[in-house]
Amino acid sequence: MAEGLVKLILKVELTKSYDVLFTVKFVHKVIHNANYVILYTNQRDGFVIEKDLLLKYKSNRLTIPAYVSEDISKTQLYSSLAIFSNDSLRYSALKKLGKDLIEFSLSNLFTESGEFDRGYSRILYHENYWFLY
Repeated sequence: MAEGLVKLILKVELTKSYDVLFTVKFVHKVIHNANYVILYTNQRDGFVIEKDLLLKYKSNRLTIPAYVSEDISKTQLYSSLAIFSNDSLRYSALKKLGKDLIEFSLSNLFTESGEFDRGYSRILYHENYWFLY
């Protein structure tokens, strides 16, 4: 088991107005190999993380691709633009997404794989990148 293994890497770019461009850069094989589509549900508010073919972000759902290709021509599959009406809403959404990703990282998907330490989760923010451990 290793607490230093990256589970997910997201590039999070604040763009014009109050938009956020999300681009997934890495997905751990545990996500890729999961036998189910719904990977995590926040029991408090119903936020869902699921796997699919492309990246999509909505206020109540994050869909991550099961696999990220090295092929640069597929970049659009791994990006999603979220549009917010003001900076306060954008800040709240990003803060909530960070908390949901940490809880997702603690889910049985990772702890039952045997590759990750139970109870270890954090996000390292570096420039525009979010590294989920």
